[in-house]
Amino acid sequence: MEFDPLGTRLPIKIDTASNGEFAPRALTALQHAANACARERVGTAAKRTGLGRRDFIFQQILSLTAFSMANRLFRRWFILNF
Repeated sequence: MEFDPLGTRLPIKIDTASNGEFAPRALTALQHAANACARERVGTAAKRTGLGRRDFIFQQILSLTAFSMANRLFRRWFILNF
């Protein structure tokens, strides 16, 4: 089953949560704006690289994981500019 057929979901988003006992609070205007900005930036960056949104996000996650492991192993900090 395809969970996100259009590839529009973000892997990390500003959201509210609930344990199921109570309904989650509605998102504020700032939270909606932050999610919209993130979706827009991912879409723009993906187009610039010639990748689809999902492939672009996957590539970025792999890159950040590799940098994180290198930082951990070599005890240095890489400067990442987004």
